[in-house]
Amino acid sequence: MYKHFIDDLLLIWCGPEHLIVDFVGYLNNNDMVLRFTFEYNSKSINFLNVTLKGNEDGTIDSSVYRKPISGNTLLHANSSHPEHVRYAVTKGQFARLKRNCSNPSDYSMAADDLERRLQERKYSKRDIGRARKEVNDVDRHTLITENESRDNPSQTQGVYFVTGYSSQYTKICAIFKKHFALLSANDGLQEVVKKGLRCSYRKSHTLGSRLAPTQLKQIGSSTSSWLKHPGYLLALGPLLFVGICDVWLELFTFHQSYAINLVAVGVVAFGCTVQQSSFYGYTGMLPKRYTQGVMTGESTAGVVISLSRIFTKLLLPSEKESTIIFFFISISLELMCFVLHLLVKRTRFVEYYTARTQGRATHVKEGQAEQSFGYRVHHNTLAEDVRLDNGGTSPPNSQELQSDVAGGGAYVRFDVPVAKVKRSWPSFRDMMLQRYLVLRVIWAYMLSIAVTYFITLCLFPGLESEIRNCTLGEWLPILIMAIFNLSDFVGKILAALPYDWHGSHLLICSSIRVVFIPLFIMCVYPSGKPTFSHPAWPCIFSLLMGISNGYFGSVPMILAAGQVSPDQRELAGNTMTVSYMTGLTLGSSVAYAAYSLASTSHIICLHTETYNSSLTPHD
Repeated sequence: MYKHFIDDLLLIWCGPEHLIVDFVGYLNNNDMVLRFTFEYNSKSINFLNVTLKGNEDGTIDSSVYRKPISGNTLLHANSSHPEHVRYAVTKGQFARLKRNCSNPSDYSMAADDLERRLQERKYSKRDIGRARKEVNDVDRHTLITENESRDNPSQTQGVYFVTGYSSQYTKICAIFKKHFALLSANDGLQEVVKKGLRCSYRKSHTLGSRLAPTQLKQIGSSTSSWLKHPGYLLALGPLLFVGICDVWLELFTFHQSYAINLVAVGVVAFGCTVQQSSFYGYTGMLPKRYTQGVMTGESTAGVVISLSRIFTKLLLPSEKESTIIFFFISISLELMCFVLHLLVKRTRFVEYYTARTQGRATHVKEGQAEQSFGYRVHHNTLAEDVRLDNGGTSPPNSQELQSDVAGGGAYVRFDVPVAKVKRSWPSFRDMMLQRYLVLRVIWAYMLSIAVTYFITLCLFPGLESEIRNCTLGEWLPILIMAIFNLSDFVGKILAALPYDWHGSHLLICSSIRVVFIPLFIMCVYPSGKPTFSHPAWPCIFSLLMGISNGYFGSVPMILAAGQVSPDQRELAGNTMTVSYMTGLTLGSSVAYAAYSLASTSHIICLHTETYNSSLTPHD
């Protein structure tokens, strides 16, 4: 191998021509997913920005090579850079041409083309002519040897301070130089400080670099839109339809309205299930404390809606007006949550954890992936030399600056090799196997959250909404549900307390909550005169059930993701959501029996004044 630059190799082949193809084929047969492409010619070949041409006497001539599709990417003369940079760019480009052209005629043609391109970028003819004359007066061998000496780190004098360029660049450098001598107080830095400080700057971002960056950011296949968030769409659609067409405009009869509301409840429930599964899948990839945040958010929504209904019912005597305002408050809150969801997904924090987890889960199966190194190299004329504050140049390959200066030289990598993976849907057997492996680890947490919400849905909101009292009337169900939502919110906050629960212990504690079922039944039974007839009893039971529901409904979800490997956390979050929804569904089914029990128990409230006035007085 004669020369290489990143992934571009230059070889001199001394064997038969047909063996080149066999040699490259041998290189491509490797286990490192490397793929080589090649071109060869016995007379001339292009390598990077140089054309090499062989002569009959064994010598090699070089000239400048520019791709036919290359644009005029020279720094514009009106760009925001120090004044000396314009002249340094001009002179540096002429010096590069002279170094790379071995024949004066080739240099003259390349210099004429460069002069034309500089004028297109609004450089003055005076600066162009002066720079070209100075380079013409320098011997080509001197330019080559000077460039080689700069590439030697031992020849580099001083310490470099590299920063981004701004209007304050000169003042910043002056401050650093003024106080640089203070470092000599350290014995280990005295020799370095003696060499002095040199300031340089990186290329600032421009509109072009923003629109066409040299390092392409990988963009995921999913884009944020309503169609990409069906849960929000299914939840908001029925709310808008019922709020406008049924509550506000009253377009339907009683029986039609009943049927439409049942369908709307089912659609909203399905949308919430889909969206919740997405949320818990996301939070499963984040640190576990963020799962508790999502669970607390659910309780916050219940609290806000309960308070909203209380205030609308208190402040607006009209049932229709209060219901309409209640619906539109709910819709506005859901729209706000959707916007915040989109913003949070785009934060660097979430992108980092999701990309890290998904990256670990990416496995390329044998025979399904065909990778190639698809590098493209972009010629960056600005990175040819680093501009210093004194108008000089520093070596493009200097070890001190290579990590800081964009491109580190005349060329920067335009993109990175990306594996071409043939994606296909996993088989049903693979999907079930993955879920079985996760289920075997977190089964206790799944049962715990399912039992918790099963017991809760057996009572809330069905049976609780049927508890009546002569003193509070219809306000008692509203008060009970508000207490439950508030206490559930408190329980989910308590779930953030550090305690390492074992799965079986969580399951036992969740099962103990079954005691709430007979307690609430005794609040409505026997019919007409329940065992716990005072309104304080259902409020106390609702308080305790809410706190336990919030706590034992959050802790399993928080801990489950930590029991599996990082690449399985999203699946674990989705699996826990399935258990969560299973408990809700079974609890709702059992609640029908409790509702039938409560519907037969009506408390007869006899008011004294009304009763006495209805009696006929006797003489």
